Amino acid sequence: EGRLTENLGYEASIDAYHLDSSLVGNTFVHADRIREEIAAGRYDVVDPTSPIDPDAHQQAIERTSLQEEEVSGIEGLGARLALEGRTIAFDDRRVAWTAGLDMGTAKAHSILRFRDNDGMVHDVTKVLGSGGVSFEGERKGVGVFGDMSVPLTGRTEFRVAARGDEYDDVGGLQSFRVAAEHRPTDAVTLRSSWGAGDRAPSMLHLHSTASQDHPYIQCDPGRGSAPRSACTTPNRRQVTRETTGNPKLEPSETERFAVGAEFRRHPYFVDVEWYRLSRTGLPGLRNPNWAMHNLDECSDGRQSNCIARVGGDITIYDSFANIVDTEISGITTRYRADFATDWGEIGLSGAWRHVTDAELRIEGNEDRYATSKNMARIRFEARRQNLTATWTVNHRAGFRNQSDTGDFSDWTGHDVALDWNEPMGLEGARITVGIFNLTDAGLTVDTANPDSVDGPEAAGWGRTFFLTLNKSF
Repeated sequence: EGRLTENLGYEASIDAYHLDSSLVGNTFVHADRIREEIAAGRYDVVDPTSPIDPDAHQQAIERTSLQEEEVSGIEGLGARLALEGRTIAFDDRRVAWTAGLDMGTAKAHSILRFRDNDGMVHDVTKVLGSGGVSFEGERKGVGVFGDMSVPLTGRTEFRVAARGDEYDDVGGLQSFRVAAEHRPTDAVTLRSSWGAGDRAPSMLHLHSTASQDHPYIQCDPGRGSAPRSACTTPNRRQVTRETTGNPKLEPSETERFAVGAEFRRHPYFVDVEWYRLSRTGLPGLRNPNWAMHNLDECSDGRQSNCIARVGGDITIYDSFANIVDTEISGITTRYRADFATDWGEIGLSGAWRHVTDAELRIEGNEDRYATSKNMARIRFEARRQNLTATWTVNHRAGFRNQSDTGDFSDWTGHDVALDWNEPMGLEGARITVGIFNLTDAGLTVDTANPDSVDGPEAAGWGRTFFLTLNKSF
């Protein structure tokens, strides 16, 4: 970055990143093979802990066992060039503007496979009771952007921003944002903003080749031509749903409106904002109950948007479509306070999000938006010279599941960290060590479906130790 003239500057950057990960997981069971072993009498399904023929039973276990393997990675390369300047002055304050372009390419993959004892690899659709997804994709794009900040008075500011992108897989996207800010006093700031734009579907939604889950349906309406009549007697059961990506998905549309107020007077800071976020045309899946009544029976080897029956097992073959609309509104509060002591500083900060209303529509039909109404974070900090100790408490209130048949319980987790800035006088360096999810709080489980879990990412990790070293030059 640098200056071309007194009122004109530039910024140029090149970014590259690469991340690979692999996971060797638990043992699963091959669905077709276990059926064969049970039918042949080699696997003792009546008393698997004390089988009649232990040797045959053990051989059946070895033949049907699969070990989970997941290989994933992301990489990207991008370049950005921007010009920034100041022009006409209002009340001794100049109009500030930025304009530029960026371009880049991104690749992502997540391949889930299951390996048997002979080394043969099987995809997720051959595994009994396992869900998962595999996808691989690449995206190239170029974008232009600009924003302008106009000081209308000494205490009032107006800002407008726009961006346009062109991607090789989903076409053109646009976004716009306008915002206004007024400071009636030095301590109080009032603000409002509106934004709208397009969002590209993820590579998972576009390119997934093996995605499987096991939803519950209220009943099986039986065979016959679609649409099938409603069941006279509910008979809840679990089915298999296999989903493929849809490369013809369109971008979704997002609109956000917010008003807020901020109070800032040392050592206190409080910010309150009301928001409404609407999203239309999101990728999603049709309700499995709808699928059972409206999808055709699979025939002639067809495995797309249909229902297959093998014995007593039911499989729904589906694909993602732009059918999901959501609207959520609520209040977000942030706060912070810092206090000096004889030995250092103590800080308290946090945030609280309360959802006042949440709506979900799938193909225009109203559905239940399953989300926590309250989420909170409290952070305690103790600082002495270049050492900072942090303890964070995260809480998410429980909520009903989407089908309104069960509950996810409350979740509370703790993180601790110690940050050492410029250790041993090393300028530009920082060392951080800590533990995510200190108490090893697990994912919350749907009381109506033990296979359905929810919770923050840290809950899925379990207790996680980390150490980072950063150095700037």
